[in-house]
Amino acid sequence: MLRFRFVISVIAAASLFATCRREVTPMPAPRDTPTSRPADSQPAATQPVVAEKPKPAEPRRPAPTWGIFREAFEDEADADLTCRWTGEKRLEVISQNVRRFTLDLNKLPPDAPQTGPWILQIDKQGIYITGRRGKVIEMVRSPNGVWSVDTDRMPGPK
Repeated sequence: MLRFRFVISVIAAASLFATCRREVTPMPAPRDTPTSRPADSQPAATQPVVAEKPKPAEPRRPAPTWGIFREAFEDEADADLTCRWTGEKRLEVISQNVRRFTLDLNKLPPDAPQTGPWILQIDKQGIYITGRRGKVIEMVRSPNGVWSVDTDRMPGPK
């Protein structure tokens, strides 16, 4: 009798396990169109799903401060422009993949001197800025890495 109960228990457990592993088919999503079709109509042909190419990520560009990014050497690559006032009349700019930017000295931090001359250090290159052409200065970098004031793009006397 004990053996019979054990065999029945094993069979019941096996059938319960088998029903638990049964694959459940999801219910179809509700459709806006009526579900009944005329008997003579054919189902619509399904189109194969074409995988859409993912868009390439947009390159990062620096947020404007008193140094405003304008142009990169490589358009597809990230660019960075870090501007700091380091004390007294010293300004420091560190760039990566930047060909051109605008230096707006009107937007310097409140504690920084608001009148020139300033000593600007861009990527370890020193430039003396008097401010005689104004406080908005266009900077351009040559392909060999030398920064200079772009007098062609600046308003005022040249």
